[in-house]
Amino acid sequence: MYSNESYLIELLTQAGYLNEEILQYARSQKSPTQDLVDFLIQANYLTEDVIAQVAASTSLLPVVDLGSMHIPQEVRELITPELARRFRAIPISDDGFSVNIAIDDPLNLETMDSLPQLMGRDVIFSVATHSAVESRLKEFYRDLTVPADAAGLDGDDGDAPIIRLVQQMLTDAFKMRASDIHIEPMENRLRIRYRVDGKLVEVATHPKKLAQPHHRAPQSDEHHHEHRGKAHAPGRPNPDEHRRQAD
Repeated sequence: MYSNESYLIELLTQAGYLNEEILQYARSQKSPTQDLVDFLIQANYLTEDVIAQVAASTSLLPVVDLGSMHIPQEVRELITPELARRFRAIPISDDGFSVNIAIDDPLNLETMDSLPQLMGRDVIFSVATHSAVESRLKEFYRDLTVPADAAGLDGDDGDAPIIRLVQQMLTDAFKMRASDIHIEPMENRLRIRYRVDGKLVEVATHPKKLAQPHHRAPQSDEHHHEHRGKAHAPGRPNPDEHRRQAD
C-alpha cells in the first residue's frame, strides 16, 4: 500500500502515534500477506488522515481534501490513465505554469522524480488519503487497462484488444516524448516501460495473456508463398527482390 512502509512506521512512532508494544501486537496478529500499516488502520490504531498528515509534514507538502474538490475535465486530462494509475496521481489544478498533483504516498521517490519528466510539466505535489485517491482514480480513470477476459480476446476478433493497447501505448509514448517502448513479458504480467530522457520508467502492467499468440485459420499455399520471407523497412532495399532480378 505504501512504498516505504518501514520508514513510514518510524515516522508515525516518532510522532507518538505508535509504540513498540502496539507494533509487536500488530506483527503477531496480521496475516502473512497483509501490510503492517493496513492492519494498524483496520485495528483502529491509525487513520488514513493521520498517515497523510505525517507523511506530508515530513515531505513539506500540503494536505488536501481530494474528495470534496471539483476537478474540471480539462484538468483530469492533463495526465494519461496509465500514469494516473501507475503513480496514483490526480491532477487538481493548472495555473499555466505548473500542475498541482495529489498523491497518497509522498515517500515514493520514483513518483516525485519521474512524474514531472513523463508529463513534461513542472509539478507541485499535494497529499491526499489513500481512499480519496483510489476513489478519484476509479471515477476518472476506470477504463485504464484491457481485462484478460475482455470480449473478443479469445474469439474471432481476438486481436482487437491488443490493437487498442498498442495504439494507446504509441499515443502515450508520443505525449511523453519517449524514445523507446519496452514491452517485457514477466512471470505473471506484461511490463510496459518507456525511455524518457535516457531513463527507463515503468508506466503500466497488463495481463500476460495478451502476449500469447492467437491461432488463425491456415492460409492457402499461394497466399503463403506471396508473403514468405522477412519483413523489411519501407524505403530500404529488399535483398530478396535484388536476388530475384539477378536470377
